[in-house]
Amino acid sequence: MTDHSHGDDFHIFTTFRVDDALLSDAAHTSLCSGHKSSVYLLPFHFDRLETAATTISGFHYPEAMMNLGSFEQRIQDAIGLSDGEESMKNSDSHADAEQADVKRGKVSWWPSGRLDVTLIPVPRTPSSLLPTSFDAFPVPTTWSAVLDDQPTEPDLYTEIKTSRRIAYDRARKSAGLDLTSTTEVLLYNLDGEIIDGSITTVYFYRDNRWVTPQCRGLEGTTRRFALETGLCSLTDSAVRSDSLRHGETIWLSNAFRGFYAATFRAR
Repeated sequence: MTDHSHGDDFHIFTTFRVDDALLSDAAHTSLCSGHKSSVYLLPFHFDRLETAATTISGFHYPEAMMNLGSFEQRIQDAIGLSDGEESMKNSDSHADAEQADVKRGKVSWWPSGRLDVTLIPVPRTPSSLLPTSFDAFPVPTTWSAVLDDQPTEPDLYTEIKTSRRIAYDRARKSAGLDLTSTTEVLLYNLDGEIIDGSITTVYFYRDNRWVTPQCRGLEGTTRRFALETGLCSLTDSAVRSDSLRHGETIWLSNAFRGFYAATFRAR
């Protein structure tokens, strides 16, 4: 357990996708131990927060983190509230738009025990949430990836998802990225080894297999899924930044977008 001083707004968090289509997805139900859930990779998010709270000392446990059931109920309560608010907006504006069945969610946990769940309705976009192979899907050309313009020294905050995202924010700013960008920036350490993407886990095709780095990047929920299902494996050796080739296909993933391909662009 590590004790770190931090400001009043410091918190750990996890972001996720809420998608009604998951309720009828047998593979996702199996992943959730037979329980139907619209929260993508639900148990992985619970585990991620618990691990973070035990790694960084000083976190008081809210009731919603006592077990997976209470955690999901807190999220479901927020979903119900969000749906009600959207219905009111549509009614007040006489809008004909259907209530969004996809939402971007975030659970934030402060050391005091405060736990917030926020949800934002978003348009449905094509996604591969539970792929069985990176080679079974066509490669889109909409996403690209570039290398950061300077190295990052890995630390606790590159391994655990917290509000202290200095390295990630700096890398995105240096690449000129915002929330609407379809470009990812890849962080690397002082030895030139790839750590992570700024908002994604990254996968590379090396030695006739798909691998993901183990250089103190975030232990993402989609990364866990990819490793546990054999979609990829850990690298035997680091993926070096100078091994990346302009035009090569890599894969990216996060707990909102799922898995998607990108083209590496040298800059």
